[in-house]
Amino acid sequence: MIKKILFNGLLVLLVSITHFSLIAQQSWDSVYIENKHQLGINASKFLAVFNEQVNSLELNYRYRINYPYSLRASLSYDQNTADDGVWDASVKLGIDRQFKKSKQWIFYYGIDAFFQHTIITSSERTTLKAGGFVFIGIMRHFGSHFSIATEPNFSIIYVDFKDPTAFSAEASRAWYEYKLGNIGHIQLNFHF
Repeated sequence: MIKKILFNGLLVLLVSITHFSLIAQQSWDSVYIENKHQLGINASKFLAVFNEQVNSLELNYRYRINYPYSLRASLSYDQNTADDGVWDASVKLGIDRQFKKSKQWIFYYGIDAFFQHTIITSSERTTLKAGGFVFIGIMRHFGSHFSIATEPNFSIIYVDFKDPTAFSAEASRAWYEYKLGNIGHIQLNFHF
């Protein structure tokens, strides 16, 4: 059943990409001049192939302030109200710079600052994460309003875990994480 859903999802994605590429008979330079805004969503929520996305947030916004620089913001929110529920909110802010473009392809790099707060409601455990990402991005345009992108990154994140209900003081601790992330991450974007 899961394979059938995955296959149908990929088929819809491929048909959509083909459709957008066929209707996009225009000068590609106008795409970069006209569209200052980009709204994107994390495709790993729809495609189970790339299920391990450690630091890709749900909703992404990008604003081109002037060529080749863009400001970026990403948000993610999750709340489960069950007895053992979880509340989680994340935000990323950053900047990127395009360093190469050719036809429908754009290559860019940048840096993001990251903050995440997670609360396990049944036990009042909290996790705070703060850090930064250095990334390289590859974007493929399919017309003037649609693109897909991938952004593998290297992150350094400070993690502060607190458990006020634990008997041991060692249950609350802090550490650093160093990771390569978003390998295989796909983002679907709409430009306007």
